[in-house]
Amino acid sequence: MKAKKIDSLTSLRFFAAAIIVTLHASELFGRNAFLRNFATFHAVSFFYVLSGFILAYTYRDIQQTRADLSRYAWARIARILPVHVATWAMALVLFHDGGWSIKAILANLFLVQSWVPSSQYFYAVNGVSWSISDEVFFYALLPLMLIRVQRTWLSNFFLCGLVTASILWIARWTTGDVRLWVSYIFPITRVVEFMAGVAVFQISRNITGFLEKISRPSATILEVITVCAVALSMHLAAVFYGTKGMVSLFGTAFPLWVYSAASFPVFAILVLVFSAQAGMLSRILCFKPIVFLGEASFALYMIHKIIARLISEHSYLLSYAPTYVNYAAYWAASLGAAACLHLLIENPARRFLLDISRRGNQRSAPTGAN
Repeated sequence: MKAKKIDSLTSLRFFAAAIIVTLHASELFGRNAFLRNFATFHAVSFFYVLSGFILAYTYRDIQQTRADLSRYAWARIARILPVHVATWAMALVLFHDGGWSIKAILANLFLVQSWVPSSQYFYAVNGVSWSISDEVFFYALLPLMLIRVQRTWLSNFFLCGLVTASILWIARWTTGDVRLWVSYIFPITRVVEFMAGVAVFQISRNITGFLEKISRPSATILEVITVCAVALSMHLAAVFYGTKGMVSLFGTAFPLWVYSAASFPVFAILVLVFSAQAGMLSRILCFKPIVFLGEASFALYMIHKIIARLISEHSYLLSYAPTYVNYAAYWAASLGAAACLHLLIENPARRFLLDISRRGNQRSAPTGAN
């Protein structure tokens, strides 16, 4: 049975992407109070939690058969490959003098760069694609996570948490690129966030009916409280990271991980609450224009850094207008490019790849099969 689309969660993806777009705007316009007082890097963590939830929801009935796993793998390829290859090629053409090695360029293309503890690799070409490299690893793990998931989700979650804690402990005095890689980039460190999404989906199976039955005012209050909890968590992470003495107490890796990912449990609650679509906030998120922005959020995430770097390296692209005008132009360029990428490349290429998969499955089906 095909999973029903949850529009409120689709729309939330745009707001997470918008935080990252705002973060990278600091290269052009400086760091504002929002960036100083909130751990905006946590937006990537939200994507991982949401990805775990949505994939567990979509593939909850997947069978460990060659046919099912093949369809799953092809669907994941169709989801990320068109935009990734397009932005990879775009960055390579626009910034061909970036000084990247052939190995780094190929590692970026094949999405294995996040396994190399060097910024010359994980930030090469289109720098934001390191997170997609992590996602590919999560995609590979999902079928294993879903084996007897109703009985194993809790133990799997704690196992992933233990692995993350162990890595941070082992690497507690690392510095430079290795510290950044261990705390922020390394796929195994971050798999607990993806597993949190899988776990919260299992929880939702038991309580979503309750959430859908509570009154709209009560659901709205719950949604507002959850959003406030997310903001508070991101603020406290920034305060923790900026407090003197944290390194002497915890080492170098753990404080950076807190600043990078520690809000994931609150994000899991946010996803759980908004998946019910019972309150006014989630109903607003179901408006078609916001849903479209959510659908285009992957394209926005993948292309905005290219826009920022293009402007940074060609300052004449910024007018002599007030900063807010230039900032609005940066956003307009990012949104416009994302919409074009989504409508002209992402959607058509995805349909094309999925059609190839369906035709292949039809040819491989035995005669007389339904």
